[in-house]
Amino acid sequence: IPPSLARFLGRVGAIFNPQKAIDPCCEDTSAIEALSDVPQRYAFFRNPAAFKDASRLSPSVRVELRDILRDAVHDLFDMVVAVVPFGLREQVGGRPRRLDEVIAERCLDLLAPNGVCLLIVPPNFLTAPLFLSFRVRVLQDMSLDAVIELSPRSLWEQSAVGAALLVIRRGPARKAGTYIAT
Repeated sequence: IPPSLARFLGRVGAIFNPQKAIDPCCEDTSAIEALSDVPQRYAFFRNPAAFKDASRLSPSVRVELRDILRDAVHDLFDMVVAVVPFGLREQVGGRPRRLDEVIAERCLDLLAPNGVCLLIVPPNFLTAPLFLSFRVRVLQDMSLDAVIELSPRSLWEQSAVGAALLVIRRGPARKAGTYIAT
């Protein structure tokens, strides 16, 4: 995650004053480290090489080699921050599934009551028929507090594809959310 985006996630996360935060599909600890005021910070790595580097370079974050797709997680968190892998597929539960959809669902499962999920998703996450079940869950059980459009080079310098930051809170929907153009 580029430093400017990590700092932005840190500023957005600080609004909610979380005490326990996690990045459950971590590739680098920049997003979870940006939540510097959070006393308990966790990062789960699926990639052993990235885990080894993070263990050495990020002493303020509790890093674990765990697969959010297959390992049960019983703790709940005040804040979940994640960049879902755009469009990747993998066998989950014996069938091929899109990782962005599965990881987004698992992130919501980790939220404590009134917890907040900062989720960076593909730009079509709120409109594509493929993600209908995710949207229905958010609309029925949670509150979509903000949708923030990220410009095409927010995540990767060479990318022509944008992204969106969804701010999802586990709690009753507010009367109005927020949309920030860019």
